[in-house]
Amino acid sequence: MQKIFYILKAVFNRPVEKIIYMISGFFPRNKKVWVFGAQKKEFYCNPKHFFIWASLEGPSDVFCVWLSDSAKTVDKIRELGLSAERSRSIKGVFYRLRAGFYFYNCSIKDIGFQFSKGAVCINLWHGVPLKKIEGDQRVSERQKFFANNNWLKVVSPRDFFSDTYVLSTAPYVTEKYFSSAFGKKPDAFINLGYPRTDILFKSRVEARCFFDAYELGLDGLLSELEGFDKVYLYAPTWRDSEVDFIQLSGLDLESVNSWLSSINGCMLFKLHPYTKIDLTELDSGVFSNIKLVDRMADINPLLYYADVLITDYSSVYFDFLLTERPIVFFCFDLDSYISECRDLYEPYHSFTPGVKAHSFEELLSALKHIDTGLDNYAVERARLRELIWGSYSGEASKDLAGWIERLKV
Repeated sequence: MQKIFYILKAVFNRPVEKIIYMISGFFPRNKKVWVFGAQKKEFYCNPKHFFIWASLEGPSDVFCVWLSDSAKTVDKIRELGLSAERSRSIKGVFYRLRAGFYFYNCSIKDIGFQFSKGAVCINLWHGVPLKKIEGDQRVSERQKFFANNNWLKVVSPRDFFSDTYVLSTAPYVTEKYFSSAFGKKPDAFINLGYPRTDILFKSRVEARCFFDAYELGLDGLLSELEGFDKVYLYAPTWRDSEVDFIQLSGLDLESVNSWLSSINGCMLFKLHPYTKIDLTELDSGVFSNIKLVDRMADINPLLYYADVLITDYSSVYFDFLLTERPIVFFCFDLDSYISECRDLYEPYHSFTPGVKAHSFEELLSALKHIDTGLDNYAVERARLRELIWGSYSGEASKDLAGWIERLKV
């Protein structure tokens, strides 16, 4: 009975969308028109950084436009002097029908599936995964059913949509994680690195100029950080459950704040956009040396300024490897996370180059140890950096544009 329901829903769900999608394939595509979008209709991650580079430094004959259903996002981008339109506006629909290339960081839904037939769709993705993703995750019965019934592609093209290409960082990442996750052969992946991490290779002056121009919500915070001797960034991943894992961790904010004050240090709390924990207390200014960062803020400026990263199972530490700075893994709920939330691609303890803190006391001890200048994991970080990032040297945007120019479409 369940299978019959799946079939009926596939046939009758979104009939107008299916018709529009098929019609969109008859519109001639212009490879000099590039449209961009991102998850949650925000302006961030790899699409943001490639969009800014392409708009300012990319091929002069290419028109770049950001599309979003959010009026706030569109207005923000226009204030930066860049092109942006509402996705469902007349111009937005026109650009989606004419664009030769779509760029996004999660799925085609970031821009819109309806008008994409015939375009080259490049998923810039949003990080090297430690946790299993996409097809490698625990899948639902519905997903299994569609995977075993390709004939449904005719009546439900959305459920069978596949990115034309996916951006990756190095052959190891492509072969070990992405090929199975996205169900693609290696030649569908572009091993060039990520546009969002290009900034980590810039000088302090260059980076600050970029942040001042394009990270308007963080300019005050970044100026404040320059007054501290040490900056610690706590960036945990989200949990599939809505449990308050910060409380469960036993994190003693008063003790942390006291220690930070004694060394003129600052700790930034940057939660994952999906995390719904209430940290109003941090935002009230009660703790002088602990700052709560907007969970939707771009994390790259924070990585640039951080002297030490504290995380758990977040892939953010792969990006931070590029800075060659210490990492502490606060994994107080490791067993429950793996059993209840996500499987991992690699053995956790052998693939995380840093101290593993299983309690608050161990975390504070690790931070104090690093503050003395001792770094026992530099060699391990360098080895993993080479594996994950290959020959990437901070020019992913430029290299991606060159790759597109050579692409025969």
